[in-house]
Amino acid sequence: FKEKVLHALGIIYDKKTGATVDVIMHFKSNGNNGLIFRGKVELTDDAPTAKAAWEALEASKMQDAYISIYIGVDGTGTQLKHQFTNKGAFLIKNGDDGDKLPKNFVVLKSLENKLDWEEGSEYPVIIKDRKIAKFSLQGYLLGIRFRNAFPKQMVKHTWRDWRAPILPATPYKLLDRPDLQLKLRVRGLSVTTSSDIHYDPTKGAVVFTKTSVPTTGFTSYGGGYSAVSLQTLDNQGKPILKSDVISVPADPSREKNSLSANEEFILLYCPIPLDQGEIAFEAVDDLFYDGSDFSTYKANPSAPKRYYNLNKINNVITKVKGQGTAGPAARRAMPTDNKIFLQMFDIDPGAGDVSASPFATSRARVYIDYSQRLRELFPGEGYR
Repeated sequence: FKEKVLHALGIIYDKKTGATVDVIMHFKSNGNNGLIFRGKVELTDDAPTAKAAWEALEASKMQDAYISIYIGVDGTGTQLKHQFTNKGAFLIKNGDDGDKLPKNFVVLKSLENKLDWEEGSEYPVIIKDRKIAKFSLQGYLLGIRFRNAFPKQMVKHTWRDWRAPILPATPYKLLDRPDLQLKLRVRGLSVTTSSDIHYDPTKGAVVFTKTSVPTTGFTSYGGGYSAVSLQTLDNQGKPILKSDVISVPADPSREKNSLSANEEFILLYCPIPLDQGEIAFEAVDDLFYDGSDFSTYKANPSAPKRYYNLNKINNVITKVKGQGTAGPAARRAMPTDNKIFLQMFDIDPGAGDVSASPFATSRARVYIDYSQRLRELFPGEGYR
């Protein structure tokens, strides 16, 4: 039986001199308790500067040396790199197993392990007291949900000409409200680019920093935002880009504090816990959600008519750096590290309005758009 060895990227740094070197670590599992360092260390780079830094660390017998260890970074086997390519935004269904995410979707870390020197050993570099390396999530996971609280149905209306009035159908009838078509926008968060991993002597710690390389499915949109296309895995486990349009059914019963059975949500991984930014949604169009007659609902013909409008709903959620209250300063500033957040856009129009909202564009243009959509969505309702 051959024992399985896990390779991880280690960044060794001397807190006194600032010397740093990247190494490959060899670990074996210790069950659910963590990983045991096997003692073998390999430099990732044979450049003279790396060799000189390593020789200086050996000469000091690791007196002021620490190591931060990372699993899930770029590269394979013993060819690991001090960078992380973000895998992008994935569409997940509640109840799916972990196979719905690509390999190395996240990075796991074990920070500031004090190193020691075991004289006479075949592999003298050890984690002090041969402690087991404990790993946790680098950064945070962000799940994004949408609750479309518009009434599930709407009063059927007819519109014969753009100059003509919009009239309720006779006899009175309710139609199912079409899904709300949205697009996701992200600004500032570390999911938007790849990350570089390096020791920062001013902080005395290894840090992740954003690069200029955009994440797959993230394209520049304007105002600092990225437009986001979603991904899923095919049957072979390979990522495939899907549409950037998200369909959110009208379902006021969706719980705010828990996922519904088979509910779809978007999962993002942000490796930098101190990042700041926004997530936002933008409607593809507001048809049936625009506060016009086509947005109305009433439970029966004699009930008061209410108009429901998307434009009055906040479409941005902001993430700020924040501060914690416990531990050293570096820890207090990282309350989002090793966390999973589930954020929901609550698209709730409330009780609705008693009067219709004016169209945002020309009446003639809206007439054309509504005529086309009504024919497509309700082929048996006599729209032409």
